[in-house]
Amino acid sequence: MTVYRRAPQLFIEWHGPDMVLVDTASLQRFRANPTVLDLLSRLDAWKPVDALDSDEGPSVRASLDRLVDLGLLERSEDDVEANGRGPALDLWSPYELAMHRLVSAGGYRGDAEVLRNGTAPSLRKPRAEGEVVKLPKADPQLSISLSDALEQRRTIRTYGERAMTLAELSTLLHYAARITRMRHDETLGDEALHTYPTSGARSELEVYVVANDVAGLPNGAYYFDPIEQTITHLEAADEEGRQALLRNMHGAAGGLLNRDPQVVIVITAVFGRIMWKYRDIGLVMIYKDTGALLQTLYLVSTATNLAPCAIGGGNEMATTRWLGLDPLVEAQVGCFLVGVPDNAS
Repeated sequence: MTVYRRAPQLFIEWHGPDMVLVDTASLQRFRANPTVLDLLSRLDAWKPVDALDSDEGPSVRASLDRLVDLGLLERSEDDVEANGRGPALDLWSPYELAMHRLVSAGGYRGDAEVLRNGTAPSLRKPRAEGEVVKLPKADPQLSISLSDALEQRRTIRTYGERAMTLAELSTLLHYAARITRMRHDETLGDEALHTYPTSGARSELEVYVVANDVAGLPNGAYYFDPIEQTITHLEAADEEGRQALLRNMHGAAGGLLNRDPQVVIVITAVFGRIMWKYRDIGLVMIYKDTGALLQTLYLVSTATNLAPCAIGGGNEMATTRWLGLDPLVEAQVGCFLVGVPDNAS
């Protein structure tokens, strides 16, 4: 028996006054009419043709195969498949698939299009209000080689009782997150080179330090300046929000943390810096850059005998607002716990 269902990769968006169906497997778009929308709404599960016929309306038999050809419906002759053994497409949400497909659809806008977008967004945030803490000089070199750091790198979720020192925090940020050189392009404006790679040198990632147990540093949130190598206390980020963040971190770590980490590093992205230059792939590039920064944090933490743990969950919207940011302009895209290992003196 032949059965049909709505293709699981569809979603709807508005183009002006028109409702448009998007097939995220192919990125094709179809203007939706009420008849097709009604049919798709009834095909939320595998159904035979007879289940779709109505005494009041015309049969839909003639249009089903056409919708299959367009990618809006799926057809199966196999009852077993239709009742549970779905295709690989079922693994994807429409949003994930659309983002993945856009990787090959978008790209660098080109000088003319970039110039039409106006002046390049600044790569430097306005100086935050609050007490500025000058970090001590970082250790002149890391204690182990890159090859040893790669071999020894592990996620560690248990922490010792002593506080992290400002020198340890400074060394971590110096090697993992600082800007090493600025340059200027006549079309693209300022570009920044970090110790980790960033797409097009757009320097869209920012680092915030949430201190929970750092010697000589009051608990709270701090913005890290990657050029000046200072941290600025964000006075509006209150204690209630810090405690909520820590609860989220314990939950996101699966309850495996033995205590609060000495430091939580929140990574945000200033979206306009990179989306101004790239079409459709900006968010994907941000996530790739975030992965590069997380790996760099892991390696430097390992080389400085700190306990690193990247976190995949957490309430990014709440954390973003707690830091005083507009989530549509700059928002959390990564989170990293780091502390003193429980075997450290």
